[in-house]
Amino acid sequence: MTRTAIIETPRDSLKTVQAYLYNGFTAHQADNGKIYIIGEDWHGFTLDAVIARLASGMIYAREIDA
Repeated sequence: MTRTAIIETPRDSLKTVQAYLYNGFTAHQADNGKIYIIGEDWHGFTLDAVIARLASGMIYAREIDA
């Protein structure tokens, strides 16, 4: 199942956000500046873990319904 998260007020660049992602997840920046993270949970690498990892770098994301 594909899961999606959003960073609504990105203070960091898309490249910085991508550095925090696990394999199986990608990040894209929309024209409005928001960053979307899309991917599938795989072998313990979950969206919940990605969100927590981003938070450790003071980057706040939340899951949304795609």
